[in-house]
Amino acid sequence: MSKHYSWQDIHLSNPPRYNPGNIISLYHQRVIHLFLFVLLFASGFWTQASAEGSKNLYPAGATGNRAYLYSNNYTGSSGSTNTSWPFKTLGTHYVYAKANEVIAVASSAQNMGNGRIRLTAPNGDQFITTTDNIGKIASRAEELAGPLYPGQAGGGNRYIPYTQTVSAAQEGVWKIEFIPSGNEQSTSTPSVLNDLADANWTQATNTELISAWDVSVRNAANNAWLAGRVYTNVFNMHINGSQFLAANAFYGKLFVLTSDGVAYKVTNNGNNGVGFTFFVNNKGFLDASGNSLYKSLDISDPTNANFRVHDPRTPDIGSNVTQKIFYDAPADDLPVSATQALTTTSQVTTWLKNTIVYPTASNVTYTGIEGTPNLSGNKGANIGFDSNLAGSYRIDISITGFTTRILTGSTTIGTNTIFWDGKDGAGQPLAASTTISELKVQLFGAEVHFPFIDMEINPGGVIIEQLDSDYNLFTPTKDLVYWDDSEVTGGTSGTKPSVMVSGNAGISSNSNGHKWGSYTVASSGTGNSGTGASSYGNVKSLDTWSFVPGNIITVPLNIVIASADLEVKSIVPSTTIVTIGNSLNYAVTVKNNGPSDVTGSAFVFNVPAGFTITNVSYVTSTGTVVVVNGTIDPVTGDYTAHLDMTNGAEIVFTITGTIGSSLGGSPMVMEASIMRPNDVTDPDATNPALTPPTNPHTECLNGTAVENCNNIKYNTITPSAQANLTVAKSVNIAVPTVGQQVIFKIDVTNNGPNNATGVSVTDQLPNGFTYVSHTVTAGTYNDGTGIWNIGALSNGVTSSLEITVLVKATGNHTNVATVSGSQTDPTPGDNSDDATSAPNVLANLSIEKTVNNLIPNVSSEVEFTLKATNNGPGNATNVVVTDQLPAGYSYVSHSGGAYVPGTGLWTIGNLANGANTSLTITAKVNATGNHTNIASIDATETDPDSTDDTDSAVTTPVNVIDAVNDTASNINGYTGGTNVTNVLTNDKLNGVAVIPSEVTVTEGSGDTTELTINANGTVDVAAGTPAGTYTLNYTLCEKLNPTNCDNASVSVTVVAAPID
Repeated sequence: MSKHYSWQDIHLSNPPRYNPGNIISLYHQRVIHLFLFVLLFASGFWTQASAEGSKNLYPAGATGNRAYLYSNNYTGSSGSTNTSWPFKTLGTHYVYAKANEVIAVASSAQNMGNGRIRLTAPNGDQFITTTDNIGKIASRAEELAGPLYPGQAGGGNRYIPYTQTVSAAQEGVWKIEFIPSGNEQSTSTPSVLNDLADANWTQATNTELISAWDVSVRNAANNAWLAGRVYTNVFNMHINGSQFLAANAFYGKLFVLTSDGVAYKVTNNGNNGVGFTFFVNNKGFLDASGNSLYKSLDISDPTNANFRVHDPRTPDIGSNVTQKIFYDAPADDLPVSATQALTTTSQVTTWLKNTIVYPTASNVTYTGIEGTPNLSGNKGANIGFDSNLAGSYRIDISITGFTTRILTGSTTIGTNTIFWDGKDGAGQPLAASTTISELKVQLFGAEVHFPFIDMEINPGGVIIEQLDSDYNLFTPTKDLVYWDDSEVTGGTSGTKPSVMVSGNAGISSNSNGHKWGSYTVASSGTGNSGTGASSYGNVKSLDTWSFVPGNIITVPLNIVIASADLEVKSIVPSTTIVTIGNSLNYAVTVKNNGPSDVTGSAFVFNVPAGFTITNVSYVTSTGTVVVVNGTIDPVTGDYTAHLDMTNGAEIVFTITGTIGSSLGGSPMVMEASIMRPNDVTDPDATNPALTPPTNPHTECLNGTAVENCNNIKYNTITPSAQANLTVAKSVNIAVPTVGQQVIFKIDVTNNGPNNATGVSVTDQLPNGFTYVSHTVTAGTYNDGTGIWNIGALSNGVTSSLEITVLVKATGNHTNVATVSGSQTDPTPGDNSDDATSAPNVLANLSIEKTVNNLIPNVSSEVEFTLKATNNGPGNATNVVVTDQLPAGYSYVSHSGGAYVPGTGLWTIGNLANGANTSLTITAKVNATGNHTNIASIDATETDPDSTDDTDSAVTTPVNVIDAVNDTASNINGYTGGTNVTNVLTNDKLNGVAVIPSEVTVTEGSGDTTELTINANGTVDVAAGTPAGTYTLNYTLCEKLNPTNCDNASVSVTVVAAPID
């Protein structure tokens, strides 16, 4: 028999016209229809044919008391209602309807005070009842009779519902709100009548309580009511609490449809919460991570931070699902999903009727918490599996020699990753080399958590029974339930439930569906440690759950907890005395003390900036070590490598590098570290955080505030620093006057490469100056000691000192400055400099020059005497006399001084005031050339009278003519002869043979008859001169100087002609 059968079906919408031939047939049809109606009504199946709402909770013959629908949307924290109704709604229901179907709604509060009904379509269209009785359920009789369908005549105690025909745009899930007759923002707990479930009731005119309510759907053909279309997400109820007896308890029956397609029948079996809330979800209450807590709460106050549960009024999000509570078994024609109205401007797609999915786990994996498959240390692992539905899981981890660890929680569709903290079932960490032998994974789907909020008593428990795909009970019944009230305090002996029912076994909800409290006439006690209103469930949140278990997936494992004590044993430098620019070797020894082998342990040799690694070599001394990807970082300069090391293996690295200038004078700290690979525990260097190792120092803290491990070693050497200090000294006036002020400036520069310390300059003023003042750009200057203390001087920095002094007439006038520092100076040659500021001293020098013969003969020698005198007032220095002999003289010798004839310089040197010195130069007088000999004197000092700095001596050489007697012999007297000799041949003028053209020859006395002297000096003998000796005198004169003459004679011997 169709569960959608209705009263309309036994009426003919178009009865046949009267015909005598068929009157009997018509009579028979009506009798049959009437019989069917009586049969259906008597069977109670009529309740499925129309209204869905309060009539389902309180059908004809219902037992117990009526719990009223609480309609209130106050969201503040005032008043006392939040602990009973933390998820207030305006009696919100949802109904699925297709195009051209009719939605019919009604409530007992319609048109009473503020009582209305508001309908919101999925497309945002909104409708609300008006101030009339359409949509009003006026009595218990009308509640049981149900609504009139469209076009149906009144009668039979049916009420006229408020209806809306669904358009194509409005197809989907409508939101129905039952607005109360009273103040929907009230913060006070309303009074509630003590009405039996099957008795007449009264609707108050100013209350948030609604006695009766109904949502129905009429099909498009208007020939049937469609059951199983109406659901809600949360029930806020109020029942009278004057007596807590079984006869006055709540016995409402409902259906729950899960997102997995599984349906449950839920029977309230005589509970009383006065003001209470119930809803159904897939997780119950949550822990801080959002997973199912699987525990009841000791509170019901939604403002408490521990009141964690997905708000059933909001859409599903992630793995949090609110299951749907139906009055009837869900309709067969519900779609998989539909658009659901939230407000006039917002909608959401909600699931409705999914194909039943049984929980199945697959692709189970074991991965260390730091990402290594099938390997873990004592920090635990991630256990992965794929789930075909959102539900819950149980994982059993079998550990050799330890208690099995059980993990439970919620699953999502697809891949799930479950963290295991590495401890056994007793909470103990696992020792190194412990074997994890097996994993068992079981999923649970269609999970139903049925939290009761502020439900004082539940002596009969709640019956939760799984239904098959046709919504029939299984045989045998699947009614196992679970709970855990271990955190709920209070209660009295005999009225508290068993602390928990968990594990895989559960308990039959038909025998004990989580019972607490007891039936009593009156209330006693306080809190939840009394009876009645102070029973165990008072202001508590008690969760009962059930689910569909999947098959157990067993995965054999043979995973050993990995642990390796990695150690840097030592860092040993080749020397500890170094300076910048040196090459240095470090021997670094690394060992794996086991017990596990390691793969990919990170070795780092960390160098300071300025140290450049030039070479790395290594040798394995024990065991097996494989060095992988050993590289020098081009940015940091560090050496990094990954080491695969067997238990007990040891390796020695030799790392060579050059010390840069920036390290001079500073501690050079080398750091060597070895860090565990992922998912291997190092007993003294494992950061407990659930992150892979990335920093050896973080690992070395080992969960403490102080590093205390053997994985890191340091070595510190301080290379000698170098600082090239230079000093430059200058003076503003090089030649001052006596008594004038001058300024000496000293610039000290650090040309590096390192900073300098202990820098000081010694500048002791010489006695030629008197200190006046000074200024410095850095440090301090002591004029008494002459020490300028600079202190620190950075590389590239120049500091300056200016000293103002008064110039004295005498004393040393050269000022010397010398710099020094604490560091080695690579070029000490520029550590000193000087500057001279000598006063302008006067020294009146004079030179006096004389010659011993003013008119010397040509070729004779003369003596020049030079006298140099300093007439003061100052002493003279660097005195030099210049006396370069002119061409009229030839140097012969000198005496009395340092004279260089080639340059003509007579170097005297110093010549004191009033002193003189002399020099004698002997020279030969040349016949020609300049015969004026000039001497000049000079010195460093200024000569106030330069007129006597030069003197000269001039000679007038006399030319000397020398006529020399001549002879001739053996001249034939008979024939005579011409040019028998020439008297000029041996005559000289100024010592040189005369030139005939420059002289005259004149005959004198003598044998003028026999001899003749011609003008050119030739001598002729007259023919026929008798033999004998003949003499003739002559005078030789210089043509240019006719008075310069000399006399001589020529003698000629004449012989007789031979007789033939």
